[in-house]
Amino acid sequence: MALIETGSIVADIRGKVGDEIYSRNRGGSYVKSYAIPANPQTSLQTLYRDYFAQGVSIWAGFSEAVKLRWDSYAEANPMRMANGQIKTYTGRQLYLHRALRGYVTDDQGPSYPTPPLNWPVGQPSISVPAATTLYVNFGVATTSYDWAMIFYISDQLPNTIRSFNSAPQKRVTHNYFGTSPTSNRYSTWNSRYGSGPFVNGRRLFVRYELLHIPSGCIQSFGSEIYTINY
Repeated sequence: MALIETGSIVADIRGKVGDEIYSRNRGGSYVKSYAIPANPQTSLQTLYRDYFAQGVSIWAGFSEAVKLRWDSYAEANPMRMANGQIKTYTGRQLYLHRALRGYVTDDQGPSYPTPPLNWPVGQPSISVPAATTLYVNFGVATTSYDWAMIFYISDQLPNTIRSFNSAPQKRVTHNYFGTSPTSNRYSTWNSRYGSGPFVNGRRLFVRYELLHIPSGCIQSFGSEIYTINY
């Protein structure tokens, strides 16, 4: 990367010219060579790209009436993000969001509207009693199959993590509330990500989401930092 100085003829230059990219930061203007972005094409990345392409293709085949139902539902049911912010999707965005998570089972659009009137309250938690055991306790006194827990985990050495954003969080699966809290989720964790047995002393950064299955509405449902010690 090289710094450049502008003068009376050229006051500023930004953008791509040939294989060179011109930009500016606090140090001034600079130029660098264009590099093709990394594309690891992992099996999981490829799988989700295929899902996305399928979702786009299916949406394109919907009738205008079905698309309108999705638009109306999305406008009436804004989503709560993990950071607490509320976001209103378009019908297409909501359909693809659901399709990627595997919640869409037909092309008729959602019932309008069907959000939950009352969300369960509680504090979910995980435990690792052995190297190949991962339990999830919902922390909510209900066995209704209308609800499911989705959880995401990042696994790092104790002294390398500074926040939940320090490493990508891996979506493990969803657990339905009718499932026993002693259902072992380790096999799912290991088969999807190949992380191997849990190691004492490492910390798991866990984030929970609560899914209302009939409507597909999702809310952030807490988080925890769990130190493995079995």
